[in-house]
Amino acid sequence: MKTLLDHVLRGFGQMFVCNNRGTGLCVLIGLFLLSPQSAMLALLGASVISWAARRLAKNAEVLKTGLFSVNGALLGAVWMAFPQMPLWAQITATVLGAVLMAKVFVPVAERMHQKRSPYVLFSLPYVAAAWVAILTLIAAGVHDAELTRGWRALPANELDKAERHFLHTEVHTDEAEASRCAGLGWSLFRRGDQIGAQQAFSRVLTLETGVADAYDGLGWSRFRENRLEDAEMAFRRAVALDGFFADSWDGLGWCALAEQKPAEARRHFTMAVLCAPLFADAWQGLALTFPSPNLSPGEPLTSYRESPAGERDQKPVSLSPANDSQSQLKPTSGERVGVRGQAIAVSRFLSRQLSLSAQLTSSRVLLCWLWFFIGILWHSRTSAAMALVGVSMCLIGSKWLPGFGDASLAMNLVAMLVALGGHYLRLNLRSMVWMLLLACAMAWAHPWLSDQLLKTGLLPLCLPFNTALLLSLAVMRRDRVPIEWAACSPAEIRVFFAQKEVAEACWAKLRKSDAEKSSVHRPAACSSWRPTHDFRPTTRNA
Repeated sequence: MKTLLDHVLRGFGQMFVCNNRGTGLCVLIGLFLLSPQSAMLALLGASVISWAARRLAKNAEVLKTGLFSVNGALLGAVWMAFPQMPLWAQITATVLGAVLMAKVFVPVAERMHQKRSPYVLFSLPYVAAAWVAILTLIAAGVHDAELTRGWRALPANELDKAERHFLHTEVHTDEAEASRCAGLGWSLFRRGDQIGAQQAFSRVLTLETGVADAYDGLGWSRFRENRLEDAEMAFRRAVALDGFFADSWDGLGWCALAEQKPAEARRHFTMAVLCAPLFADAWQGLALTFPSPNLSPGEPLTSYRESPAGERDQKPVSLSPANDSQSQLKPTSGERVGVRGQAIAVSRFLSRQLSLSAQLTSSRVLLCWLWFFIGILWHSRTSAAMALVGVSMCLIGSKWLPGFGDASLAMNLVAMLVALGGHYLRLNLRSMVWMLLLACAMAWAHPWLSDQLLKTGLLPLCLPFNTALLLSLAVMRRDRVPIEWAACSPAEIRVFFAQKEVAEACWAKLRKSDAEKSSVHRPAACSSWRPTHDFRPTTRNA
């Protein structure tokens, strides 16, 4: 049991190319913060494939790096991208996929280990198993590719395409029908058809009563019609189901502001900012709850609510002297006036720099990424620095290539930089230039690859990372780290290369100084010199 737990935790660590139990524990905690159901499925997949691999493997050495359990963990977590699939289908696909990966790829990995192949399968088994599972569920009528294509078109504001996909979806489960109606509802909402949107969201709630997103859609649709009490009721149900739903907290704030309740609005906007710190609309609403020194009592205060489609609805909030809440809006101190200006500045900066989907990144997601970073830092400071370089590259590169702004590409890019930044390639100027070229190529090709795979309802998953890794091992032969040290930390690999260089320099000096003495020569075995201690992953289990 202890050995199985060790393999499972190392598998979670290998999600970020870190063969470390502590890293794996941090990654697992992050997944639980993000989605307890997805974390349990990932734990199930990692446990099943580790158990099956132990029974099938003839050489235990291939199991100690966590490169099998990482595939099971990724397979269990992939269903986070397909919430429309019923839970029984997700569990079945995870278990069967993990067993199938063990049966097919354990002999392949052992053969590669015997031949000391410089290449590694890494998460290619997961990509193959996930695609097979998705295609099987589509063939069985549990899932429809049109549904995936519709939800991918909706964030891109391609409303015609999204509606066409949703209307052509053929579903056979309540979960899929609810997902189809939710997507159709948001599409109609952005078009301005509030009656149709409300009918679609109501249909979702008849199929699944606990869908916070449907209540949120109902709330904003009613808010567009100035039905503030009904909108507030829908928003309150949404936050009761999901306390981190920043969009509904934001809606409650605008409802309270429209009803001349600035103190209550300030509380709701504060909750929205706490749940989504990058949400520009919540910062703008928070600013409007503080007084302006140049605002006369009868002057209308205009706010702009940014809809999911990027539209702006002008909602005037008039300040009447007769209103009892006017006393709450009178300037009380220079500090409050300063808070208003700061909040407006933050709102403008975020709205200019980030897309709406990026602004709605919840605190739960940020906490998850924080735990991931702590795990990477636990493994190696070099790996943590490379992860930060990857995130920065995505933030900066999104201004140049839209592909950098894709969250799935960001995961591939961070994993690639951590893998090649000292694990599989020696970290130097040449490898850094190579990684930069690979990152640009991935960002350029990712939209095209996504479009091609979406035709059959598939996603790129970890394919870009695996392709970049194999290509690097094939091209960068001179800087390649020997495969038996590839699963160690960059610090240990640096020590190995430093010791090797020192030994080779010493032998060179001996040859030069004692060239005249025939009795002194360099042994033939020095060409295969190894340090006094072993760096292979098998020694790091203690």
